[in-house]
Amino acid sequence: MCSLTGVNNSENNNRIKIMTIKNVTLLTVFLFFGSWSIKAQQFGYVEIGGGGYVTSVIGCPAEPNLFYAKTDVGGAFRWQESSKSWKQLFAWVANNQTSYLGVEALAIDPQSPNKLYALVGTDYWDGGKTAILRSSRKKGRR
Repeated sequence: MCSLTGVNNSENNNRIKIMTIKNVTLLTVFLFFGSWSIKAQQFGYVEIGGGGYVTSVIGCPAEPNLFYAKTDVGGAFRWQESSKSWKQLFAWVANNQTSYLGVEALAIDPQSPNKLYALVGTDYWDGGKTAILRSSRKKGRR
């Protein structure tokens, strides 16, 4: 029989029981909350002319299937659930506003999911123009 040095067998058994109870409790919590997991979703590719990469995707807790992706040099995109595709939100950018295609941050207004805020600007284009943009979608227009 093996025992911990300086610990008698009854203390050792109590420690094992406590560890077992903790493990069973953690497993129960994991299995319980694991059944509430988010359904896996598959998204399509985002075409970004000239290269670049998607730096993050955010979702709206108040509106299912509302997702936005931000990129380092390609602007921002909104997930179109109906067509299972991404829509470019910065197609309006003029030639002297290309720095706006570098999206640093996106935020959805928690009080109004139709409002999206974007911190944009890339220092190596157009003299580093920077802006905070706000978009509001009309209901029914996606």
